[in-house]
Amino acid sequence: MTEEMIMELAHATAMTVALLSAPPLIAVVVVGILVNVLQTVTQIRDPALAFVPKVIAVAIVLVLSAPWQLQIARQFTELCFALMGGGLL
Repeated sequence: MTEEMIMELAHATAMTVALLSAPPLIAVVVVGILVNVLQTVTQIRDPALAFVPKVIAVAIVLVLSAPWQLQIARQFTELCFALMGGGLL
């Protein structure tokens, strides 16, 4: 394995991790901000009120983005196998 292959694999790994983790992280941040605003306005400080909506939002986002995430994971796997085989796609 050459340095070029290792660098390409490292870049592909970082991009894949960023792409796969972005939708749930964005959902958690958006829902967290909305829940915090709601808690501030109503002065309700219940930990479950902050946690449950985030879990529900992440579950919905994961279900809706599953086909896209599987496609990204498949492309990464194909790249890994191509690099192991010695040839680039």
